[in-house]
Amino acid sequence: MTNRPNLYLHVGPGKTGTSAIQRWLGSQADTLKASSYLYPVPKDLLLFEGNASVLGNILLRDAGDEDATRAEIKVIIDRLSHQVASESYAHLILSSEYLAGAQIKNLHLFKNIASSYFSIKIILVARHPYPWLWSVWGQFVKRNGERRSFSEFAERAATSYGVHKKFFDIFSDVILLSYSSKNIIRDFARAIGVDPDQFGVDAAQSAIVNRSLTDQELRALLCVNRICKSATVSTRISDYMIQKRPHLTSHMELDPAVMARIEALCGDAMGFLEARRPGCTKWAPPPGVILADAAPGGPLVIPQDVMSFSLKVVRDEAAKNAKADVRAEISAASAATLPRRKWPNIIRLPYKWGKGLWKTWRAG
Repeated sequence: MTNRPNLYLHVGPGKTGTSAIQRWLGSQADTLKASSYLYPVPKDLLLFEGNASVLGNILLRDAGDEDATRAEIKVIIDRLSHQVASESYAHLILSSEYLAGAQIKNLHLFKNIASSYFSIKIILVARHPYPWLWSVWGQFVKRNGERRSFSEFAERAATSYGVHKKFFDIFSDVILLSYSSKNIIRDFARAIGVDPDQFGVDAAQSAIVNRSLTDQELRALLCVNRICKSATVSTRISDYMIQKRPHLTSHMELDPAVMARIEALCGDAMGFLEARRPGCTKWAPPPGVILADAAPGGPLVIPQDVMSFSLKVVRDEAAKNAKADVRAEISAASAATLPRRKWPNIIRLPYKWGKGLWKTWRAG
């Protein structure tokens, strides 16, 4: 099949400007259509999951029925290819950071199915592992109840840095971008072949999307996470912090010893990326980065409204857990004490008589 439409599969990984790119794509969806680009817009543009989270979750699966996975992928691709063909689009854009975690066997399934309809182009973004892991850690503190210090987290999570390689191994057309908070949307627009100046890139690039936490917010939320150990609590509190103060400057510390350890752990992956795009993992700490030795200490100051909301969230979670414990205890007690229900004699006795007669007949 010739002249297949292009499928741009933007896989991230997360914390490389994915939310900003997805917000820009959603805001420009109608303008992109006029240039023959289809970006199916999710129902809620506030979601930081792009428009391919369903496909991403399918490809994330580590085990299961391969035929079932193939069938689910085919349903999605068939629907999208029909939409592209019926409206004569030349390009389809799918984006989700979930795709970065796709299993290799599932990526092969996806390639085999999608390549019958589309010319697949993978878009990846490379970033130095230290600021990347700091951003990932901050996101886990916000959304997953993360309790570990950054150095402890980075030691375990550094192995996830090299997700790019499998895409180069499987797909022949891979576009690798260098991460820049000031230029990532402009670079992405050029990668898909559109003129950034015609699609509102400057306004989108200056917008704050899914900001990271300040030093005080990080310290406060870590304290809460270490007590409550609940992703629900951390998510509700961090959402409140960000919504109430969206323009605060996020915080990052540079610990030279931790940075050296991270670069040692990620050295092979950095070398792989540098060989394909020299300079893509280079990073010079910006002026706002604080050295660990000079990291702000002092008293933890929490705004009154954040304190009140946090206490409410913690109380709500405690009440919910208490109700769940009570329900579990009642269910266990009921199962142990309630008598076994019996059928009435009008049914039970004829059944027993018939069962005995059947055994006698079978025995001869």
